[in-house]
Amino acid sequence: AQVLLDTFSKFNYSIFDRIQESLSRIGREFDTYFDKLEATYQNELYEAKWFPHAINTDNLQLFLDVSEVLEHTRRSKNRTKKLDRIFFDFYDKKRLAAMKREWKNVPEIPYHIQKMLSQAVNAYDRKEYAVTNSVLMTLWEGIIASKVGKENNYRISSATRQSLETLNDENNNGETIKNFCSDFIFYDCHHIEEVKDDVPGRHGIAHSWYVKYPSRKTALNAIIFTDFLLGLNPIVKE
Repeated sequence: AQVLLDTFSKFNYSIFDRIQESLSRIGREFDTYFDKLEATYQNELYEAKWFPHAINTDNLQLFLDVSEVLEHTRRSKNRTKKLDRIFFDFYDKKRLAAMKREWKNVPEIPYHIQKMLSQAVNAYDRKEYAVTNSVLMTLWEGIIASKVGKENNYRISSATRQSLETLNDENNNGETIKNFCSDFIFYDCHHIEEVKDDVPGRHGIAHSWYVKYPSRKTALNAIIFTDFLLGLNPIVKE
């Protein structure tokens, strides 16, 4: 036994240190690669007017389907239509039902608000997209306020935007998600000509600036954005 211990004591363990360092470096390189890949995908969804949170799912098939479209198309109406079809198919009744069940587990949201959220999704299933938008839009400020511990504060648009930006920073969300929030949801809209298609602009909806009946894409974006808000980690006050 002593001979065996003497033999191991003379062994140069630096090779294991180098292997560990190499694996650690490879891990960091993979993390950097996937961070860049995620940023690229989010940016392409932004350009197609899909809330980037849509790609943050554990569903591998969705990722592969989106990858296929991005690989074989350029930025164009054709690419957008293909992505539209992917997300319409992915967010079917079964998945939306599962989403509603998950919303019931959000501790910051009281039962009566959960019921309103559920009914808004049910309206989407009935193709009542205006109802979906109108109900969800009126709840966003309250959800954001509850996440930052300001549910009883007086609410104004500037405070809501600042609270959402703080939440995004605290949850380490990327710039693309932050840009979508400011460019397509809480964007300044002072007259009907500034309304943007296929995205749930809160200001335009609140002021009843409709140039046409809201699209299915607008309503689904509103649902995905709501799911994003409910999934944010709240800011815990000390």
